[in-house]
Amino acid sequence: HFGGLDILFNNAGSGGSRATVEGFDAAGWDDTMALLLRAVAAGTAYAVPHMKRRGGGAIVNTASISGLQAGFAPLTYSVAKAGVDMLVKVTADELGRAGVRVNAVNPGIIRTDLVAMIEEESSVGQSYLNNTPLGRFGEVDEVASLVAWLCTGECSFSTGAVFDLSGGRAVY
Repeated sequence: HFGGLDILFNNAGSGGSRATVEGFDAAGWDDTMALLLRAVAAGTAYAVPHMKRRGGGAIVNTASISGLQAGFAPLTYSVAKAGVDMLVKVTADELGRAGVRVNAVNPGIIRTDLVAMIEEESSVGQSYLNNTPLGRFGEVDEVASLVAWLCTGECSFSTGAVFDLSGGRAVY
């Protein structure tokens, strides 16, 4: 309708396999990596030729503070999201000269269906809030606002960046 592709937002979420290293689950690992990492790489690969033909574009990937910090999310989820952060850096380096910008957002707990089971009053919720400088969960519109800004000309000099959106949780 608009004559081409200018923006790609890779946003997939799943708790993934709950297995630990000692209880390694190869099928769970593969499923989680396919959804949270391979799909981001594939979506990017499919979008890039279209963006290059238009002289550039913006790609934003959803990673997670769990890719930066151990101990909050399961093994496979954390490793996949850390992979997304590195994918951002490598693809930004690879695609910058073509005018394709690649960035990521690293949310903490955002009120979505995926984390609805984590209530602020629960032990997990309290632990998170006690270690988050802003002392609250994030909202979906806060993520949407950052993603939208990353896709605009106002953010035209940013690529390869991973933006913290955890209420400061990532400082710990």
